[in-house]
Amino acid sequence: MLPAVINTFPHPQGKRHGLRSCLVWGLMILILLVIGLTISWFSVIRPSLHAIAEEKLNLALDQAQENIPPPFLFLPGMTIPIHEQTLTTLLVHNLESSSPIKNPVAHITPSNVLLDFQLDGFPCAVTAVPQVANGRLMVTNMNIEGIINLVMSPDEMTTLLNTHLTHAQELYQHSVTNVQLKDQEMDLTFT
Repeated sequence: MLPAVINTFPHPQGKRHGLRSCLVWGLMILILLVIGLTISWFSVIRPSLHAIAEEKLNLALDQAQENIPPPFLFLPGMTIPIHEQTLTTLLVHNLESSSPIKNPVAHITPSNVLLDFQLDGFPCAVTAVPQVANGRLMVTNMNIEGIINLVMSPDEMTTLLNTHLTHAQELYQHSVTNVQLKDQEMDLTFT
């Protein structure tokens, strides 16, 4: 009778085989989920978030553009200093209260312009170097930090900003001949 009792207990290797099979299936399901989420991110989620971010940035930049002083205030050869506090104020006043972008603060150094802000409570920063090319003020060497980097690449942000800078200069019919960065100030010389 003893041999019959021993045969009724499951064999230890059978348990290992079942556990290993469950782990393999679980890992395969996890890999498929990651692949599915990655495909969803690049094909659906990121393009939607990018469109929303671009729309909000375009709106804020359009409103900021409208607040640039009229062309009669610019005289040929005139250099206009733009202080970082002025830039910060311009940005703050042109963001909608419902905008996910909050607390923008501009910093101007001799090497670049940095914009710190929060996007839905997460800290972000955009750094660029303004330069003059063919009488146009342009931004180069764009760097993006924070979660905004997930929805806007440096190239996309550069294109967006340069489009608005070009439009503003065409609107007021003045070319920029020089840009000089200083501590807390950017000097623009117009023709």
